[in-house]
Amino acid sequence: AYSTGGNVTINNQSTGSLQVVSSFSNAIGIYGYTADGSVDINNEGDVFAASFYGLADGIFASGTDVDVSNSGDITAISIFGGWAAGIEAQATDLTTVHNEGDISASATYGAAYGIYATGGDVTIANSGNVEAQGYYATGIEAQSTGDVSVDNSGDIVAGSVSTYYNPYTYSTNVSGSAIATGINAESNGEGAAVDVTNSGDISAVSYFGGAGISAISSGQYGTASVTNSGNIYASQYAKYGYGAYGIVTSADGDSSIDNSGTIDVVSAGVAEGATALAFAGDASVVNSGDITVYSSAALGYSATGITAFAANGNASVDNSGSVDASAKYWASAVTATAQGDVTVDNSGSLYADGDKYAFGVYALSNAGDVMVHNEDGGEIGFYSYYGRGWGVFAYAGQGDVHVTNDGAISGYAYGQSAGVFGLAGYG
Repeated sequence: AYSTGGNVTINNQSTGSLQVVSSFSNAIGIYGYTADGSVDINNEGDVFAASFYGLADGIFASGTDVDVSNSGDITAISIFGGWAAGIEAQATDLTTVHNEGDISASATYGAAYGIYATGGDVTIANSGNVEAQGYYATGIEAQSTGDVSVDNSGDIVAGSVSTYYNPYTYSTNVSGSAIATGINAESNGEGAAVDVTNSGDISAVSYFGGAGISAISSGQYGTASVTNSGNIYASQYAKYGYGAYGIVTSADGDSSIDNSGTIDVVSAGVAEGATALAFAGDASVVNSGDITVYSSAALGYSATGITAFAANGNASVDNSGSVDASAKYWASAVTATAQGDVTVDNSGSLYADGDKYAFGVYALSNAGDVMVHNEDGGEIGFYSYYGRGWGVFAYAGQGDVHVTNDGAISGYAYGQSAGVFGLAGYG
């Protein structure tokens, strides 16, 4: 359905299937477009779209305001092409996508998206299972100049890596996804709020860089938050890649993560579990779940369970769960750094195993105070095979350092070892 200046409505209530195959052009199952107006698509049937040498979309919608509702199963395959999306929705104002069906999108080359949505404001609610396979593989992609809201309760699989040993070159060949992301939500609008809520299981596997959930608000005063109760797995194969990240939030304003699920990260380079970055606001991470991160790189790479960084504000971490960080070089269960105050509260378990450096808690402030409390029942442990280890390492350049231990701190290091190390430059 196409209009040059009016509204477009497509309502498919058939329980049958739509199938479209193109040999040398694009393949789109349901297409709704208007140059100036709204597009509303409601689909209850199954959609199969396959293209050789072209793009493939199960559902495509473009207009001033776009609303897509789908309960059917969608398959989009681009063979030797550069684009495949189960649902592609683009609007200049408001984009809304509600999906309850299972989606599979694959592209031999280029990008594959389960759900791809852009607009002035973007809202996505997904309860279906989503799989995306391609050189760039993303389960749910939301890009906006305004607010972004993603609520996911379905399972997401993004990317894959396969390896085999070549006996002629005496090397291992790698194929699959270069970059894989379960949920990616971004906005560059001033004051934009990017919020992601996830209760589904997410897997992101690649050989250059992978992230379970990424929420970024780069505009001035923008905020980013992620609330997760699902299971997240992220892995990255190449040593010189971008790293593997369970959850990342980054904002000009406040940046926050609330995790009660399981995060498992394996990387040949940098490994990060839950990372909150704020450049003009505050960064905070609350964890009551299990976080395990591992980096196999031997030199210069790190594994960090929880990171809270505030370039100009305050940073805080509240952990009641279990965090385990292991690395061949630098391992930290909690890293909290800020220009302002830094606060770390632990009533759970924190453990770091780093061959060169191991930190149960690494807390640093340039101009504010550092406050670390290991509560009654809290456990902090560290192990460094041939390096240095600290249960709590707390440093304040200008402010005061307060460390209170009501729990247990234990560890071993071949070199320097301390249960609590506190230093205040001028406080």
